[in-house]
Amino acid sequence: MEFEDQSSYPTGEPGKEWPCLRQFCVFMENRVGYLHQLLKLLEKFDLRIIALSTVDSVDVAMSRIVLDNYERAREIFELSNYTFFEKDLIGVELPDDTQP
Repeated sequence: MEFEDQSSYPTGEPGKEWPCLRQFCVFMENRVGYLHQLLKLLEKFDLRIIALSTVDSVDVAMSRIVLDNYERAREIFELSNYTFFEKDLIGVELPDDTQP
């Protein structure tokens, strides 16, 4: 299938052909220090956090994290026995001007 601009629809697994960011949703207990432990683990392996968002409830917290090296992050989460899943994201960089 071709579009008006002569580009074609990607084939293969959805989300793997287009440049995108990888987000990890990491589940943990909602207890004092658990997020700190997670962040120290990432720091230990020199991973830089690009974005972080945390949602909590009474017992559980979920942190959505975008890191600079998602392959390494996946390996660290698996070896550390964190419960997590991954999702592709589209990022938008806005200009610094007052008018976009």
